Amino acid sequence: MDAGPGQDGLPGTDCDTATPSPECADNTPAVPAKDWTNDADGVTTTGLDDVDLWIGGLAEQTNINGGLLGSTNNYVFQTQMELLQESDRFYYLGRTPGMNLRSQLEGNSFAEMIMRNTTGTHTLKADVFATADCKFELKNLAGTVAGWDADGANVTDDPNSECDERKLLVRSPDGTLAYKQNNNGVDPAGINGQAVYNGTAGVDRVKGGVDNDTVWGDEGDDVIDAQAGDDVVLGGDGDDKITDFGGLDVLKGGPGDDAIDLGPGDDIAMGGDGSDLVNGGANDNETFAGEGNDFVLAGQGADVVFGDGGDDWIQGGSGQDLLQGDHGAPFFDDPAETMPGNEVFVGQVGENDYDGEGGDDLMAQNAAIDRNAGSAGFDWAFHQYDTVGADDDLEINRNLGPLPLQVVVNRDRWDEMEADSGSRFNDTLRGSTVAPKDIAGGGFSGCNALDPTGVARITGLDRLVQVFPTELPPLVAASAAGRCPLTGAPDPANPGPAPKNGEGLVWAEGDILLGGAGSDLIEGRSADDIIDGDHALQVRISVRTLDNAGKPTATELGWTDLIEGKNKKSGGSFGPGTTANTTLQQAIFSGAVKQAQLVVVRELVDPAGAPMGVTASTGAAPDCDLGATATNCDIAMFSLPSTSYQIRTKADGSVIVTQLGVVGGGGGGGGGGGGGGGGGRNADGTDTLWNIEKLRFCTATDVNGVCVAFEELAPPAVPVAPAAPTITDAVAGPGSVTVSFLPNGGSPFTAFEADALVGTTVVGSATADGAAASVTITGLTNGTPVTVVVRSVNAAGPSANSVAFGPVTPVGPPAAPVIGTAALAGPTSATVSWTPPTDTGGSAITGYEIQAVLSGIPVFATNVAPGTSATVTGLDPGFTYTFQVAAINADGLTSAFSAESNQVVTTAPATAPGVPTIGTATRGNASATVRWTPPANDGGSPITRYQVQARRAGTTTVVGTVQNAPAGATSLVFPGLTNGTAYDFRVRAVNAAGTGTYSPRSNAVTPATVPGAPPIGTAAAGASGGSVTATARWTAPSSNGGSAITGYRVVAHRMSSTATNATVLQTVVSSVRSASSTSYNMPLPVAGIYRFQVEAINGLGTGPRSSRSNAVNGR
Repeated sequence: MDAGPGQDGLPGTDCDTATPSPECADNTPAVPAKDWTNDADGVTTTGLDDVDLWIGGLAEQTNINGGLLGSTNNYVFQTQMELLQESDRFYYLGRTPGMNLRSQLEGNSFAEMIMRNTTGTHTLKADVFATADCKFELKNLAGTVAGWDADGANVTDDPNSECDERKLLVRSPDGTLAYKQNNNGVDPAGINGQAVYNGTAGVDRVKGGVDNDTVWGDEGDDVIDAQAGDDVVLGGDGDDKITDFGGLDVLKGGPGDDAIDLGPGDDIAMGGDGSDLVNGGANDNETFAGEGNDFVLAGQGADVVFGDGGDDWIQGGSGQDLLQGDHGAPFFDDPAETMPGNEVFVGQVGENDYDGEGGDDLMAQNAAIDRNAGSAGFDWAFHQYDTVGADDDLEINRNLGPLPLQVVVNRDRWDEMEADSGSRFNDTLRGSTVAPKDIAGGGFSGCNALDPTGVARITGLDRLVQVFPTELPPLVAASAAGRCPLTGAPDPANPGPAPKNGEGLVWAEGDILLGGAGSDLIEGRSADDIIDGDHALQVRISVRTLDNAGKPTATELGWTDLIEGKNKKSGGSFGPGTTANTTLQQAIFSGAVKQAQLVVVRELVDPAGAPMGVTASTGAAPDCDLGATATNCDIAMFSLPSTSYQIRTKADGSVIVTQLGVVGGGGGGGGGGGGGGGGGRNADGTDTLWNIEKLRFCTATDVNGVCVAFEELAPPAVPVAPAAPTITDAVAGPGSVTVSFLPNGGSPFTAFEADALVGTTVVGSATADGAAASVTITGLTNGTPVTVVVRSVNAAGPSANSVAFGPVTPVGPPAAPVIGTAALAGPTSATVSWTPPTDTGGSAITGYEIQAVLSGIPVFATNVAPGTSATVTGLDPGFTYTFQVAAINADGLTSAFSAESNQVVTTAPATAPGVPTIGTATRGNASATVRWTPPANDGGSPITRYQVQARRAGTTTVVGTVQNAPAGATSLVFPGLTNGTAYDFRVRAVNAAGTGTYSPRSNAVTPATVPGAPPIGTAAAGASGGSVTATARWTAPSSNGGSAITGYRVVAHRMSSTATNATVLQTVVSSVRSASSTSYNMPLPVAGIYRFQVEAINGLGTGPRSSRSNAVNGR
């Protein structure tokens, strides 16, 4: 095989020359014949001697209507493509149903990826594999009002583009750049060139031509009309207005609050992030609303809507529509949405398929067939827009299993729907047999509960749902996803930190069934249902003013109940620039209304359309029967005779109907969404009824369990609240007041309630039964005056407060003091301390009682004045006592005794201490150190000091004054003694009882110190010749320090001169001379001038040196 061109497809023609061209570098080398023939010599018979895999129809029989390249190629190609799809990181669509990633991927495009990830790439056609006839750079074309002012309709040609903008574009006064669709001198008649419009960061206004255009809005609030053709519009950032005239279009809003009208054709809308308005227009459309609170009108065909994130308003328009609240998860479980939206679905004309997925969704019913899949959340069916009366059975899905498919698909269905609201006609509404809290498993999503946020989302619902009795965590654990976007109410019985997501209390006790206008028949069935005959759920879109932050305020300009609807607020409008005939959609596309102004209102209204008042009751209704003439006769139906129920009417007008027991085999369980019981009826539970004129009770059923006979009762009359009682007396007690009273008539009393008040603040309450004549309020503060009031209570509730009685001041004994320390104050007395009580019992403390306790038995007591300590006398010596204290207040009430104190041991009277043991005395300089050890007996009283006496040794002559040493001392330095005189010493101890006896005398000691300095005499020079000497002279010192002098030491200083302040050059010290010597001819080291000093030595050491002698010559 010969060499061929390389990857670029260009062959090199001079590859065999000495200087081949660069094109030869990537040429494919020739394949030797031996590599593809059987013969080693390169000879082949057919040219197909060795084929690894036959492809194409070369050797295969072709399939009818099959691939022209044969079945093998079909298999290889199909398998390879499937493998590529599974491995391709861009091929996510098959793996992302139910995830927000799917809408992001759908909204993405290859063209956008190329431009985001390359440098300098722009103005690509949406289909990057196709070509565009023209590319218009709007930044160069002055598509502004200023451009009109400068050049009018004429558009200056952009020299950088391939097309002549002067011929193809025209400018409008508002700056819109439009393609000249007719007679532009370039395009053939009836069709325009395919164009790409590249927007700017500002406001772009574009009107496309009659062909497949691509418009890039980029930043800014753009206004784009794609016109005819299969167009792709990418609005980009900003609040864009995008419309289209026809064709199979893909219109993408991008980030921002966009308004999109798809127009005729099978189109796709992608709202992107923000609060978008999307109108599908004619034909069959698919809408991805994107993140944010969007408003979608699916259009006039068989449409599909993905609401994606946010709380969306989704209308179906005409046709058979699939309306999905979130991301269209296969199992409605929001796998990638932790906070699913709370949608409002208005299917409108035609059959509607609602997939609520997560969140509390509202699904409007109509006269056609509606399939309602509420899934997770507390979901509603409602008949606000219905043109006929409702006939709903929320239990129907559990009864469709054995029926033919034709029957199943041709009737309304409700799956995991927890509430139903009727129409303005006569409705029949029947609930389910399973409480929402029991719905989980078996293909059900769970999380069917109302938390406080869910109740507040529907104005007026808090009048019906007033308590939250169910723990949320078990519902979360039983849910399909294992999580619920709910935060329950705090538990009043267990105060603590505010509940977090998945914690707290919720309402999931039963169905909520609202009849609305007309005469309705409502059957709650099992669980604890809430039934209201008059109110109904209503939804609407409210147009509000905006605050400075761009958020909607409470001020409403107008409202409507459909995107295409006009204002319905009396005296209102959609705002400046709108008229009574302006629809909401028109107001948004004109810019008169921003999507940020739109608030979806969910509310409960009465038959006249007025919002629910402070109570759900609309007042008593006359006796009535169902019939053609009845206008508001609502009936609540129950499955058993009336004798099986307790019926009572509350003061607020609600009727409570409670089944007294379960008949037959029991109800269906909750785990599988209501599996069958044992053949009997389900328990009706406790239903709360509002605005119901008749109670219907079944008295007989046929073989299928259908009621064939019944009795009807009027609800019991609303009880009348009793009159206030009269207080006859109030008696104070310890921390309490006992109130006596007389009732003043009314229906049978169920209880009496009493309050104690300080000013207007209730500080204590108590309740007594309906037969009581008095009630005691406890827990009051002694000493604080209170007034008291009493109320009578019957089935209608409490009466008004009685006339206040008082003031009355509760009093009581004080609290016990806190015992302190007890200490012995004398042989038979003790000092006891305590801390006064903080609670005085309501009056001042006037004294204390102290008890002395022996072995746990009080033996005597004494009363003392107010204080914190006192001394108890008269104790017996030699006993171990503890003490306890009680407080007495001005009312004469005594507290409990405190705990017992520490132990105190009494003793006999103390005596003077015993004799200390004298130790060894040692001499000092004019002093002596005396030592001793304490006496063995302190006399029963602690030693306070010691006294030390000095005497001349061996005599009775006392020297000096007696010296005192502290109690803990064992030695003392006795001062003022005479060196050289012998002394001895004795010591005695002193305590509080007296002074003890002196110890025997100590050893004798003689104080002494070193001798004084000898007086220096006149020095003499040494004799000439021989060794160098000089003579020093001195006399004995005046004091030998009290010890005989044992010798002298001579110090010679060689001086620098004879001056008195001359420098010492050398010092020489002699050996010790005898005690009797007074001079010394001292050998000296060298000749020179010398001065001498002398120091005396005794048994205590060396004394100070004498002054220096006169200067002499050593020689």
